[in-house]
Amino acid sequence: MRKSKKLTVAITNIARNLEVTRNENGQYKFSGVFAKYIETILVGWKGDYELKFVKDEDLGTLDSTGNWSGQIGMVARGEADIAMSTISINAKELKSWTFPLHTPWTL
Repeated sequence: MRKSKKLTVAITNIARNLEVTRNENGQYKFSGVFAKYIETILVGWKGDYELKFVKDEDLGTLDSTGNWSGQIGMVARGEADIAMSTISINAKELKSWTFPLHTPWTL
């Protein structure tokens, strides 16, 4: 059986949305609206994962050069495989993003 690669998740700590802390044993604790979603994904992954915290705490903003910041930028640049948060999709995003009909990940 082939071992899956490590799943990298872009995280922005936002109160009551998704908050991530670590206990004294180094285990992550999730709270907020998206806590169960991220827990379900990580348990279903059954492999190694890494949480990368967004430095600018931005969900994603398109700059004048066409580059994304925040969680969207991390996924677009290949720094993260997925992002978890409340991200609205407006006309600007629809023109800029490609929404795949499927993903290569199987849980």
